Amino acid sequence: MNAARALRTGLFGLLGVASLLGAHESFAQASSVGQWTRSQALPFAPVHNVYLPNQKVMLWAPGGGHTLWDPVTGQVSNLPGAGFDLFCSGHALLPDGRVLVAGGHIENDIGLPRAAIYNPATNSWSPAPNMNAGRWYPTVTTLPNGDALVVSGSVDLTVGVNTLPQVYQLSTNSWRSLTGAHLSQSYYPRMVVAPNGRVFDLGPDQITRSLDTSGTGSWSQLGSRNGVFRDYGTAAMYADGKVLAVGGGDPPTTTAEVIDLNAATPAWRAVRPMSVARRQVNSTVLPDGTVLVTGGTSAAGFNNASGAVFSAELWNPDTEAWTTMASATVPRLYHSGAMLLPDGRVAVTGGDDQPVPEIFSPPYLFKGARPTMSGVPAQIAYGQRFSVQSAEAAGIRKVTLIRLSSVTHAFNMDQRLNVLQFTAGTGTLEITPPANGNLAPPGHYMLFLVDANGVPSVGSIVQVGNTASPTPPAGGGPAVTSLAPATAPPGGPAFTLTVNGSNFVSGAAVRWNGAARPTTFVSATQLTAAIPATDIVTAGTAAVSVLNPGGAASGTSTFTITANTTTPTTCVFPNWVQGRQYAAGTIVTYQGALYIAKFANPGYNPTISTFYWAPYQCTATPTPTTGAPAVASLAPNTATAGGAAFTLTVNGSNFVSGAAVRWNGAARTTTFVSATQLTAAITAADIATAGTAQVSVLNPGGAVSANAAFTTTAPAAATPPAVASLAPNTATAGAAAFTLTVNGSNFVSGAAVRWNGAARTTTFVSATQLRAAITAADVATAGTAQVSVANPGGAVSANAAFTVTAAATATCTFPAWVQGRQYAAGAIVTYQGALYIAKFANPGYNPTISTFYWAPYQCTGTQTPPAGAPAVASLAPNTATAGGAAFTLTVNGSNFVSGATVRWNGAARTTTFVSATQLRAAITAADIAGAGTAQVSVLNPGGAVSANAAFTVTAATGCTFPAWVQGRQYAAGAIVTYQGNLYIAKFANPGYTPTISTFYWAPYTC
Repeated sequence: MNAARALRTGLFGLLGVASLLGAHESFAQASSVGQWTRSQALPFAPVHNVYLPNQKVMLWAPGGGHTLWDPVTGQVSNLPGAGFDLFCSGHALLPDGRVLVAGGHIENDIGLPRAAIYNPATNSWSPAPNMNAGRWYPTVTTLPNGDALVVSGSVDLTVGVNTLPQVYQLSTNSWRSLTGAHLSQSYYPRMVVAPNGRVFDLGPDQITRSLDTSGTGSWSQLGSRNGVFRDYGTAAMYADGKVLAVGGGDPPTTTAEVIDLNAATPAWRAVRPMSVARRQVNSTVLPDGTVLVTGGTSAAGFNNASGAVFSAELWNPDTEAWTTMASATVPRLYHSGAMLLPDGRVAVTGGDDQPVPEIFSPPYLFKGARPTMSGVPAQIAYGQRFSVQSAEAAGIRKVTLIRLSSVTHAFNMDQRLNVLQFTAGTGTLEITPPANGNLAPPGHYMLFLVDANGVPSVGSIVQVGNTASPTPPAGGGPAVTSLAPATAPPGGPAFTLTVNGSNFVSGAAVRWNGAARPTTFVSATQLTAAIPATDIVTAGTAAVSVLNPGGAASGTSTFTITANTTTPTTCVFPNWVQGRQYAAGTIVTYQGALYIAKFANPGYNPTISTFYWAPYQCTATPTPTTGAPAVASLAPNTATAGGAAFTLTVNGSNFVSGAAVRWNGAARTTTFVSATQLTAAITAADIATAGTAQVSVLNPGGAVSANAAFTTTAPAAATPPAVASLAPNTATAGAAAFTLTVNGSNFVSGAAVRWNGAARTTTFVSATQLRAAITAADVATAGTAQVSVANPGGAVSANAAFTVTAAATATCTFPAWVQGRQYAAGAIVTYQGALYIAKFANPGYNPTISTFYWAPYQCTGTQTPPAGAPAVASLAPNTATAGGAAFTLTVNGSNFVSGATVRWNGAARTTTFVSATQLRAAITAADIAGAGTAQVSVLNPGGAVSANAAFTVTAATGCTFPAWVQGRQYAAGAIVTYQGNLYIAKFANPGYTPTISTFYWAPYTC
């Protein structure tokens, strides 16, 4: 915090008493608005929250407060310090479940260059190398390869923002500086990984950009938001590549925007605003795909507690509409956080001096029994299908992944949701995970099943991504015991080095003279590494060591590069080997030794004949290879066209390290398991269409097996959707937009209702019902529209007819007189669902103020006209106390029509049409800030307005407040809200010290 922020936030402590005294809101309609509950108080008000794979939460705050919290039991336990002040740092979960924290606090706006890694398995910290300079308020983003990007943060008051992005390289425990991407960004920029692998900076600035982290890095502009500078607004990736930005600004805004990063030219688009403006606001993606917004202030200023917003709001990405949820009891402003728990609830913490967490249970937890899930794998590889068991499998409509939370200062770093494709069987679900780290950077996620009612299962924590690695062992750092081979001749070819030892973990790197080499984790006691020919060009020794993720390194073992001291001889070898197109002099490796191909005799064709083999630089004759590789079986040996990528196991004989599995002659990424088994990565593109693929194995040196057939079968034809009925099935030409209900069968999530072949915005209700938004343009003219349903995958129903009837055109003179006000001739109003047009009574009347009669607009007969202008009969309530809170005003009367607005002293207020005799309006606290009389009226569409009704705002009374309240460092004159009234702090008597004493409280404006 800078000095100005410290002054502002100093006022926030007074809200502690209000939070303890405030009455709880009734939660009778939890299935509609959710429910809040309090947890027990924490030792301090947390600023930073990281949800760990072990289901504990790391919490820390300014001044060195740090603890582990169990949000289910409310218990806390010891979290050791990192050795520096972590306040105002950035943080993200690494692929193996450890936490990278970058930057920290010296003073306000002066950051530390420090970084550290927390290991939840050992409850301990290990240092990471320092960054280029200090960072205070930086953002950390996990990249698709498991490394972490750090951007922004203040160096100090002279230099300002750190403009150099840096990448923490997990395999080498080092920083890579993106020297080509210097940029001055805002504090805590909102960064997300896009589907193309770049990192998108979505604000708070209006200009948004994309960062390429390869090489030295580069920025490019990608869109420009239409809204305000979203200072302390919030953002969330609510689907693959789709981002919602909401709130922020000074004064705060209600606006919200979305961008689709999958589009050819991504652009920001405004969606419906929230009901209340907010800054210092948090957003949380929920398992059903909706986004929950909590806390914040609606008042101008950095952290104005007088505008604290207690109600939550829920955004539905299908309708892009907001719904107001239940209200919390604790204000959550600057330094608050919100995170999703595996049970589907949301924990909300902090907000300056607020140590009491609250837990929000969304409405979906009150809509029926939860789906169950078991047999969930601990680790999930990209694109590789996996199975889970669920007794409710047939009723599951959505499967989602949500990354574990890492949140501070109104932004959840790395928060994202993935909707997964799945196939339901009897009691099982076959689920396809994200294809790569661009869609889901490696790390820990919560897996949810969601049923047709939107009710989620309890989430299971899974580790996603091929680069994910388990927690390192507690037994110590890695140790190397032997190398195989331990020597090689200078100038030899590339080879695979086997490193044997202990305490190796997934993600460990074999280092050759301190430089990492491509490494394969075999087990905790063995690694293999690819050593290039350039490493053994000249004689000498190399130091081989192992580095585990987190920085633990082994000692070095010596690898010798030495020429054979005896004169190499060509050893004629008597055993014959069946080969294939080996060039003379081809060198292969067999059982760790090198052999060179020789022709059997000059009479053989050297490109196709049988060869014999001589040891390369040899003095003895070892046993040669017995032949080319052979494939015995494939597992699996069949797949369905259009399926996901998978791992193919090839069983056979004579496989050697470095062998490649080939798919129709093209090599695939291959792992050598043994001389009798290989595994290969088969891509989705390999099985995109039905047919037979030829699988073979190519050993180093050119020996290749015969082909084995892999069959890709055509998928079973999906049952197409069917439309049974439409509601409504007719409309009048020129009618307004409406919602069409389509009833039928075989509808699936993602299905689209099509109107004359063009998709309309569709809401999936169930397998038998969809709802679609039909525009006024769709029914502008008479005719018949063809309505159909298209399921994802291309299955389309037959058409159902929707009739648009022509509207009558006769103008019907209407005899009844209606008292109006300033209607222009031709003014059109709606009454009881029909349109009417204003006509003059006779030419002698002044058309702007006279009495009118009304004729039905485009009508064929005489209908009953409206009886007159709206009239207000009563207000409920009709009085309030000055300085009170916002409330809902009920206006009773007659002749109200849909679209009518309640006016307060002539200014429209947000109005809900209940019936022709009742409206409800949102009256703000500002409307009743001072005593007096407000004039309330109703304005119908078209201009008809009621007479005024008086609303009395009375002054607060009663200045002596006898009850004593134990306070804490309240400044004289501090104002709090209690049971809807404002109170001002007074000293108990002149003998008390004003900053620490007991106070009494008097009603404010009394």
